[in-house]
Amino acid sequence: MIADIAFLHCNHVPRCVSSVDKRFDYHTVQFMTAGAVELWYGESRTVLEGCYLWPAMPGPHIRFGRAPGCAAWDHRYVAFTGTGVHRLADPGRLLSEPLAVPSARADRVCRVMDDLIEAASDPGELQRMKASTILQRLLLEAAEIRGSTDPAGTSWLEPIVATLERTGGRPDYRRVAAEAGMSLPTLRRRFHAATGVPIHEYHLRSRLAEARRLLAETPLAIKEIAARLGYSDVFYFTRQFSGKTGVSPAVYRASVQSTAARPGKPESS
Repeated sequence: MIADIAFLHCNHVPRCVSSVDKRFDYHTVQFMTAGAVELWYGESRTVLEGCYLWPAMPGPHIRFGRAPGCAAWDHRYVAFTGTGVHRLADPGRLLSEPLAVPSARADRVCRVMDDLIEAASDPGELQRMKASTILQRLLLEAAEIRGSTDPAGTSWLEPIVATLERTGGRPDYRRVAAEAGMSLPTLRRRFHAATGVPIHEYHLRSRLAEARRLLAETPLAIKEIAARLGYSDVFYFTRQFSGKTGVSPAVYRASVQSTAARPGKPESS
């Protein structure tokens, strides 16, 4: 169980026709089992059709709703916030990337999601603790699904991810590939297939995830956080953070502190 997670609202709408268009100041996991959704993270558009999990989170302007030609979609979601979000073990990167759920796993994920919605709907402390445990289980289910799409397995991936997440500046990708016994093109191809994102984009997101954690959980100055993450220029760090999240580090910190200071209130999706 992860402490310091507050569940805000959740629902299951079997024939959803609504849409969302906003910047989130909390996290959600969205789940679709039928229909098609048009999803935008900032200017990046994708169409999800069938059974998908995807996140909505602080940072980019997010839009999603019925894809053109779709009458309705089956929609489950749960929304949550708190400093505990940054401590969730998320090996499948569900909180940053959409994930196609194979039909063989759809019923199992449905059961986990329904259990999560039931627990998150109860305001009691015991149910909140149960909900945070189920949320962690959902993330691990997502990790298993993403790993199963790589027929060679993902054991090779773990040391590479560890290297990327502890490297402050730009990694030496040729050296990372050599240590994994691959050529650089092979590493790029296999990494993208296993995680859904290019290797350098993954490294950048890891740095920015750590930046968000430090901004939310520590009093470190922005210049100190930039230096800790391997940035020699705090202004470049600020531009990169703003470009990827849609807000400056200072605004992000103020938003997180403001959210933590006020009680959550029901809100859709």
